[in-house]
This record gives sequence, C-alpha cells and structure tokens, in this order.
Amino acid sequence: MQQTMHALITALENLLDLHGELLGVEQKKLRSIIAQDWRELETLLLESRKLLTTIELREKQRMEIVEHLCGRSDAPLSIVEKKLPESQQPRLRSCAKKLVKIISRQKLVSENAQNLLKSSLEIINFSISLFSGGDGEGKTYSVNGQENGTEGRYTSLVFDIKA
Repeated sequence: MQQTMHALITALENLLDLHGELLGVEQKKLRSIIAQDWRELETLLLESRKLLTTIELREKQRMEIVEHLCGRSDAPLSIVEKKLPESQQPRLRSCAKKLVKIISRQKLVSENAQNLLKSSLEIINFSISLFSGGDGEGKTYSVNGQENGTEGRYTSLVFDIKA
C-alpha cells in the first residue's frame, strides 16, 4: 500500500512537470504566432503533440493507481486523500493545486493563441477578398462614362478566384 501511495504522488509530480513543459511550449507557440514564424510554430506543434502523448500515458497510469486505491479511476481528491496517511496528504493536495493552476494557465494561453490565429485568418480572408473582388458589388462605368448600375459585379484585375 505504501508503494502505491508513493507511486500516486510520483505520478502527480510527473504530470506536473510534463504540464509545465507543455505550458512553456504553448507560450512559445503564442510568441511564434505573434511573430508570424510559421516554421517554428510547426516545430512547436510537433513538440506539443509528443508531450500530450506522454501526458496521456501518465494520466492513464495515475488513473490505474487511483482505481487500485479507491476502487474507481474517477475518484475525487477528497476520497483519494482519505486513503493516504496523514503525512502524505499535504503533498497530494499541493500537487493537485499546482496541477489545476498550471492547466488553467495552459487553457488561457491556448485560448489566446486560438484567438490570434482566428484573427489572422480573418485578415487573410479579407485581403484575399479585396484582391479577388470578393463579393463586391458596385457601380461600374462604361467607356463613355455612363453608370452601369448595380446589376453586375465587377471583376478584379488581380485575382479571379480565391487561392
């Protein structure tokens, strides 16, 4: 039983380290998006995928340990804590609080990156629309200077279709 409790604390500390690394990668991804360094972003995406795979494996291990201790893998911290000796409980609580905090920070950084990417995509689409003539309708003029009205669409001199 002592070995199982130690394994749980170790698993939580490993998860904490891995999530810390992932947070660092997420922050680098955010800086890459701001700097529009797409090659670095691609490298960081691969790195984050590897970390996420490792986190998933460690999380499965943690769930197995919790299931062994409590009889179910989704037991809340309060139940898991009761299974540990009193001397181990503060360490468990500390790891859990740090893990929740770092995951919250990851979520915030990820949301910021997602919003930046969405804004960048909107700007790109707007630029393409301007170049291609998009959904633009307006007045055009004939050779003799007469208005043709709004019946027809004008075509762009730059692009005819979106890339």
